[in-house]
Amino acid sequence: MIGKQSRISKHFLGMILMLLMLACMQITVLGGTWKFDGPRIWEWWYVNDDGSYPRDTWSKIDGKWYHFDFEGYLDIGYQEFDGKNYLLDERPGSTLGQMRENEIHRTYRVGSDGEVHNYEIMFRHPEADNESYYFKETGASLVDVAKGLGLCGSNPARGYEGLFELANLEYRAGFDKRAEDIELMNQIFSNPPTHYEILTFNVKEGEDFYDYLNFAKIYVSDCGRNMDYYYTNVTGGYIGQNRLKVIVYWPNWK
Repeated sequence: MIGKQSRISKHFLGMILMLLMLACMQITVLGGTWKFDGPRIWEWWYVNDDGSYPRDTWSKIDGKWYHFDFEGYLDIGYQEFDGKNYLLDERPGSTLGQMRENEIHRTYRVGSDGEVHNYEIMFRHPEADNESYYFKETGASLVDVAKGLGLCGSNPARGYEGLFELANLEYRAGFDKRAEDIELMNQIFSNPPTHYEILTFNVKEGEDFYDYLNFAKIYVSDCGRNMDYYYTNVTGGYIGQNRLKVIVYWPNWK
């Protein structure tokens, strides 16, 4: 009996020591520090107490998932890893770089694992006008979603691209450069593009940044039929609290 009690005591002490070790390990993880090299908003990196830092990997910090590039800087925005798409918050502030999860929006949803699923665009009959296009997953027409976002002009039935004849959308060609456009691109790009166009959205209160960005991609894809928008990339960034600038750029322009 005494031997059994002794074994139980040793087992109990072993469990206590293990818990203490785990607690110490957790303290070490939480004891890291964020560092900012700047000036670009994504030039944040995280240094652990032992001097190491995550590179080209996911890392869970204070209960939130982040992804760091091969140099150790934060990845932000719409990213693809291992064949899956993710949204890493690019709004300046305390949520910068955090993986978004468990969200449902007008044009996409985000799963519990962070994977982004953009809704598929369908049409109801062959001679499709704007009213005929809809999102398969929700059944909502593009026109209704555009109206909800404040993106319909005076005549939304004018044509598919007519969705973007908008009162609250401002267009700036790349040759008409403005200081705020240049500042934004210097924040986003290591090597800013030389040929680009800017779309500016006034994001409605309570609406989502990426719903507007997705509509801009729809617009670019549709207008691409005239060849002007082939071989373009689309990205976006905030200017102020509720203003979104979408940059359509030609990465291989010489």
